[in-house]
Amino acid sequence: SNNGPLSNKYLEDLKKDFLNSNFNLQTDYLSFQKAYVSESSINYLKKCLLKLDIEIRKISELDTKIQTGKLIPITYLLACRPWNPEHLQGYLR
Repeated sequence: SNNGPLSNKYLEDLKKDFLNSNFNLQTDYLSFQKAYVSESSINYLKKCLLKLDIEIRKISELDTKIQTGKLIPITYLLACRPWNPEHLQGYLR
């Protein structure tokens, strides 16, 4: 996790506010999936998420330097963890 002091102080409120969206705008994207994978695959997926995180930050840095047109602030969340929500047991395999 790479949260600053403000994020750490208000992390719960930030997570709730961020996810309290329909994600239906043209600029939005949400994919909430459940998968069954091996421990080695989890390690690989975490490396992929880290690479994506780095790539997004590089793109932001370049866009900020170039400053062609309006910059749109976005927030993204990359996360994975072993989790099996109890209240959805009947709907998930």
